[in-house]
Amino acid sequence: MDINLFSYRYDKSIIHKIPALLKIIFLCFISIRLFSSKINSLNINAWIQCCFYFIINCILFIISKTKFSSLKKLSYIPILGIIIILIIGLDFNPIKINFSKSLEALLYVTRLFIISFLALIIFDTTSTYQIEKELDKIPLFKKFKISQTISLTILFIPLIFRLWNQINLASKARICNKK
Repeated sequence: MDINLFSYRYDKSIIHKIPALLKIIFLCFISIRLFSSKINSLNINAWIQCCFYFIINCILFIISKTKFSSLKKLSYIPILGIIIILIIGLDFNPIKINFSKSLEALLYVTRLFIISFLALIIFDTTSTYQIEKELDKIPLFKKFKISQTISLTILFIPLIFRLWNQINLASKARICNKK
């Protein structure tokens, strides 16, 4: 079981050929667009915006030739989302479920999933070397060596998941199973 969340996968798709800086700017733009508006679950425009960006992500997912099995890497978001919806939706005086707060939490979790889905696509098609090389083109980043820090941070995320998986498998191999 190899889990490499937000790690680079070599291919020759159209998305792989797009410059890394454009992909990072696109990710930042979509993140700002989704999370800048006030969370109001009754606002139909917020849900339409989420649907629009989800459709864009699906198109990018198909164009980038990312495997459907990689979507399992994002399975923690619905699980975390259910917990968030339950915690935010509960009113304790008296104990009851507040559906408007639950819908707001659902909208927040939906936005989080869309951004994570886009990040999965972008980091699946962009190596840390490409990110560092593109960020070095920005004079301010090059002067303060920020590009190297950002690319190492991005490289650190899949490394943590890979090492966690190796530790988990090693511990399972050493546990005596009496079945």
